[in-house]
Amino acid sequence: MTQKGDSGSSFKGKNFIGWMVARLQGKVMAKLDKRALMTKAGISDLKILSQEIEFDEKVNYPYNFTIVCGSRYAGPQGEGEFELKVYARDSRVKITKLNHLD
Repeated sequence: MTQKGDSGSSFKGKNFIGWMVARLQGKVMAKLDKRALMTKAGISDLKILSQEIEFDEKVNYPYNFTIVCGSRYAGPQGEGEFELKVYARDSRVKITKLNHLD
C-alpha cells in the first residue's frame, strides 16, 4: 500500500495507514477475527507498507481473500490518495472485487 501525494518526505506520508489480509471468503470484514487473520502491516506513517504473505493449507483453492486498508483517523483528517498493489508468483491470481466503504 502506497501513500500518494506530497508529504515533504521521501519516506513518511501524510497519514498513518495500515492493511490486513484475512480468510473471509472475500466478505467485508465487519469486525476483527484473529483466527481468520493471515498477516497485517501495522499502522504506520511510512509512505510504503509491504508484507510478504505465506498462503497456508487451511483453505481450498481457488479462494477469495479479504484485504482491508485504512487510515488511523476517520473523516477528512484520514483522507488521502492511496494505491494498493498485489504481487504474486502465480499468474492465475487476480483481484475480483473492490469495495469502498465510507
